[in-house]
Amino acid sequence: MQTVTLKVKLLFPNKGKLEKMALMLETYRKACAWSLEQAETLKTTSRAKLNRETYHKACELFDLNRATLQCAMLKALSAYRSYLSRTKNGKKSSLPKFDRIVPVMVRQDCYSIHQLPSGTWVIKFPVSSGRSQIAVPIATSEYHTKRLQDLAGGSCRQGSMEICPTTSFS
Repeated sequence: MQTVTLKVKLLFPNKGKLEKMALMLETYRKACAWSLEQAETLKTTSRAKLNRETYHKACELFDLNRATLQCAMLKALSAYRSYLSRTKNGKKSSLPKFDRIVPVMVRQDCYSIHQLPSGTWVIKFPVSSGRSQIAVPIATSEYHTKRLQDLAGGSCRQGSMEICPTTSFS
């Protein structure tokens, strides 16, 4: 079955959802930075080792859905591997800092897309640990509507998604 990749624009959410999204983005950035520090301290690029050594502490520190927290760890490991590879090949590089907002990776099993009775498409995803989720409307074109109907009908499957803010949420 084909996995569909769509780039869609989220319609501007209400103030409460906006605050939750902004907090999630900042928490995710901090989780990436912290995971990178831990990987460097442990001198590891192993997902299993980093997870084993840091997961419980990360759960205490960061109020994120557990799958999203693991995605932050994977993003940090990817950045660390890239840094080590460039250094090994003699190229100029510096350790990433994660000092600005980064796109939030959300696994395909952690979000859902629905069509409301009004015809509006919404995406529902977790913004913190526990059951805290928000639904945000999606701006759709005719092409997007067809692809979303294919997803809803089961003729293709959704992959993971990234939430990439184009403007500040604050």
